[in-house]
Amino acid sequence: MKPDAPNRGPATGDDFDQALRVAEQLLSGVDRGRHRVGEARMLQILVLLAGAVIAVAAAVLSSPTVAIIAVVAAILGLLAGHILLVVPLGARVLRDERAMVEIITVLRELHPHVAEREAWSAVRDRFARERISRFPVAERTRGITTFSGLAADVAKRRPTIKRATGAAAP
Repeated sequence: MKPDAPNRGPATGDDFDQALRVAEQLLSGVDRGRHRVGEARMLQILVLLAGAVIAVAAAVLSSPTVAIIAVVAAILGLLAGHILLVVPLGARVLRDERAMVEIITVLRELHPHVAEREAWSAVRDRFARERISRFPVAERTRGITTFSGLAADVAKRRPTIKRATGAAAP
């Protein structure tokens, strides 16, 4: 062992609290990111609606060419919004959520050991359990489906389908 290597003893209550604060910051960021993804999707819907209104108005009042251009522009706006907004925001949310779940999984395992070793009061123990209970047990991938995320979600579910039906998934 190197002389300047840090002491790698058991986790302390301070370590536990610090990790829990990091997880809470990640949770807050995940919630903000999910909100931003929702806003980006709302913007996509508005672009599609505007394109549809312009296309209908152009078809009735003007030429079909303008209507086709409006539909194509709306579709391109939808794809641009997805590629430039939803995918990057969704990826960031999923990355932070994975890190948060990993931290919380470790803290759920450590909690009883640290609390017992440091003789936490009943109030501190209860407060720590309440803070941990705010977190999901696993990633919440619903609501941020990207094209690549959809394929990954389907791939993850195939073994479940195989077990549930008893048949091999294609």
